[in-house]
Amino acid sequence: MLTVIAFAGGSGNPDHYSFSAADISRNQTIDEDVIVRVNSITNASEQIDYLNHLAQNTPDNRQKLYALCLLGETHSTNAIPILLENLSFLDEDRHIFPAVKALSSIGEDAVEPIFAYIKTTTNLVAATRGAETIQMIKCKGADCSEYIEWLKPRFDGLPKHLQIDLGVIER
Repeated sequence: MLTVIAFAGGSGNPDHYSFSAADISRNQTIDEDVIVRVNSITNASEQIDYLNHLAQNTPDNRQKLYALCLLGETHSTNAIPILLENLSFLDEDRHIFPAVKALSSIGEDAVEPIFAYIKTTTNLVAATRGAETIQMIKCKGADCSEYIEWLKPRFDGLPKHLQIDLGVIER
């Protein structure tokens, strides 16, 4: 995982995110060129814009993976729309859905946008991944009481596939 030296959260914008290749875990490698390019941009919103553009427009799935991972590391709510659009993107080499991990990194600020998205999307893979992401954010270890309380008032009217994906009813 990359370390974000300047943290945005949902409450403000830093002047600049600083990503360090030295802080990448053994499980995740990020192309050094992408890190250098992002770090050379001096404005945080322009960095997010660049990563959004890279995630949307690159034909290289590795570059897309890197962009999605870095978007999550910013913890910025500005990254949520592009991450939602990429919920069904699977990195076949690592067998992960990077947008799920990225949205989970953003945390609580991503829950309501994810829920709104999964209620309207026709992409069942994205809906399933979105439901899993909400569970990852809301469930603290084995304790899902916060998740259940959050879900109760939202349950009525959900399509059956979402009720299943959100863990409300058995398959």
